[in-house]
Amino acid sequence: MSAKLAELAAGVAVVKKELDGLDEDIRGLLQSCAALQQSLAQQDTEQEQLRAQATAVEAEAAQAGSEVADLRSLLDNVQRQAAALDDQRVELEVSHGRPI
Repeated sequence: MSAKLAELAAGVAVVKKELDGLDEDIRGLLQSCAALQQSLAQQDTEQEQLRAQATAVEAEAAQAGSEVADLRSLLDNVQRQAAALDDQRVELEVSHGRPI
């Protein structure tokens, strides 16, 4: 009976050793999972920041586009005024018979 008890105790020790190894493996995997979750959370935060930056850049681009359109309109207006003034100058030259 002592031999059977010793054999049983040895078997229990082997099972315990294997369970301890499995427990250690599981703890390692849990730590890896926690590190991955933290990394994902950081990436989510960075992605949100990039989205906010992209939105700001899009808004700036829209504003710049609007300003360019305004400046083109102003340029067209000034060019029309310059052409009208040039036409008036030519009319004055013709009516006075000499260059102004």
